[in-house]
Amino acid sequence: MDGVPTFGEYIRQRRTTANLTRPQLAWLANLSVPYLTKIEGGANPSRRVIESLTTALKLTPVDFEYALVLAEGPLPRIEPDQPTPADLEYLDLLNPAIGAYITGLWDIVAVNAAHHEFFPEMMAGANYLE
Repeated sequence: MDGVPTFGEYIRQRRTTANLTRPQLAWLANLSVPYLTKIEGGANPSRRVIESLTTALKLTPVDFEYALVLAEGPLPRIEPDQPTPADLEYLDLLNPAIGAYITGLWDIVAVNAAHHEFFPEMMAGANYLE
């Protein structure tokens, strides 16, 4: 196995490291041996099966997250929202009230003059949570 393993390769490696046979792991994870064989061969399991396997193998939370990435792929990259010209105009109309346009990840994308006056260090490009 070179590079990043598949989910099945990862489970097989963890199973052999734990000195478990396929029937033993299948029993611990409440799976059939043929289904575990398919998973180790490349079949895509459901999240419940992934959880069952990682519990049976006594994987750490970090190893569980790694297994999820191997099985389901990485989470999609979230691109920051961009305000429309109408959003920016509305932000300016809010003066003298403090206003800012932020993303779902609390990134500051735009601020109005009142926001800049009261929070000069929190300009576009900063993050409210930081």
